[in-house]
Parts: sequence; C-alpha cells; structure tokens
Amino acid sequence: MPCFRIEFYGLVQGVGFRALISSIARKLGLKGEVWNDPENSDRVICYVYGTYEKIFNFLSIVFVNQSDFGPRIDYMKIYSTDCSYDDFSISYK
Repeated sequence: MPCFRIEFYGLVQGVGFRALISSIARKLGLKGEVWNDPENSDRVICYVYGTYEKIFNFLSIVFVNQSDFGPRIDYMKIYSTDCSYDDFSISYK
C-alpha cells in the first residue's frame, strides 16, 4: 500500500489540528502518525499509510473541516515514501 509524508502549512498548531487529523485517519482505517514540527510553528507533519482511495478521501475531508475559528491550511507538500504502521497515532517530537 502507498505511504505519503504530508506537510501541512498554515494555522495548524495549537488549534486541535493533530486531533482532527488523527480522528479522520482512524475513521477511514488509515495508519500513520502526525506531529507538530518543533522547528516551524506553521507546519504539521503527517505520514499516512493506506489505499489511494482512502488517502484521497482523507485529504478531501481535512480540507472540508477547515473553519474561520480553527485550523487553516495555506498549502501542503506531499511526498511518496516507504513506511508501515499498525495504527494511527499523535506523536510528540
């Protein structure tokens, strides 16, 4: 199955974004992890592992769940990579 490293940029730290990412990924049956970038307060890093269809749905739902009072994604970078996870977790690095 494919794995992607997704870097979300914008107002994504301190607004419940990691919890949102984790909740959506788990509901879709995706595996991986998400964490705040300790060196860049405008970036959250996420690895997602699953089918292309589930990853596409994940990204669509994440964008729909932005609001004026919560997370705001200005842009993202997506990299194909190798990984394997047993579940989805919020990490603290």
